[in-house]
Amino acid sequence: MRKLLAMFVLITLASDGHGTGWSGQPAAYLDLPVGARALGLGGAVGSLAGDPILLHWNPAALAELEETTLELGYSDRALGRRQGQAALGVPWREIIGFGVLANVFSVADIPEMDEVGNQTGSFDDRELALSAGFGLRVASLLRLGVAGRYYSQSLASSGARGFGFDAGLQLRLPLFRESLLRIGASASHLQASLKWDTESDIKEAIPKTYRLGFSYEMPLRVRTLVAYDYVVTTHIPINLLLDEFAEEPKGVSHSYGVEVWPHRKVALRGGLLAEKVPEFGKLRLDEMALGASILVRRVRLDYTYRVEPVSSAATSTLGLRFGF
Repeated sequence: MRKLLAMFVLITLASDGHGTGWSGQPAAYLDLPVGARALGLGGAVGSLAGDPILLHWNPAALAELEETTLELGYSDRALGRRQGQAALGVPWREIIGFGVLANVFSVADIPEMDEVGNQTGSFDDRELALSAGFGLRVASLLRLGVAGRYYSQSLASSGARGFGFDAGLQLRLPLFRESLLRIGASASHLQASLKWDTESDIKEAIPKTYRLGFSYEMPLRVRTLVAYDYVVTTHIPINLLLDEFAEEPKGVSHSYGVEVWPHRKVALRGGLLAEKVPEFGKLRLDEMALGASILVRRVRLDYTYRVEPVSSAATSTLGLRFGF
């Protein structure tokens, strides 16, 4: 009883209310934007490429790697929640890119309750998603990518393990005056689930995420990028007795991002994460994100500021990208 209650509390804390429209899903932290630049663009990165951390969104992005790259990210999300990433990308013969990504999430000091609701102590939760994949330049305009994921979770004295995979594609369409239109589509957490090492042998299916993204880059005097992602997440109710799950569409969300480079070494960006098409004058502060980047030789420092919906607290996300 205490473990089931603790799991409910954990999952509720882990979800930030964006992207699914519901709480109580397994591995809800996977919906949180990964990387400072991605968060600063509101999560509208399904069509972008070149950074290894984009493996989280669309493995086809690895096909555009130009150099061996290490990327790190960290977020302190309040309510005892922390999240960090480390990604490595390696190009090979200009047609393929390989990448690995570790995405770590934790919640500290979760209250432990007895059957009548009295607190008897506290415990921590630790979660990991480890991805490995590649992106391939199939033609001058088309990139394809696939990745496998390993999931693990440690909650009090219990643990869970599971596997899944992702697939994606991107189209690169040069337009007039060297502008570039990108289209990306991906499916994440396919056949993914977590199986707990408890007496009841609980198995939780991780909801699939489908993403369709568009971005347009304009090489003006001030280089500008605009991006949009349409995201659908499925809801798979937990069945404690059977290994089969009834899948049904659940959440739809919209991500918008703008990035400008007023100087070749400085970028400014803003993003919007919304479950509905935004209406002018009705935007909420907790749907917005603001960020910036500074380039120092082959190192990029990223920063993003956001007020989170779940905690109503101002949070900062930092990122470092190293080229070799």
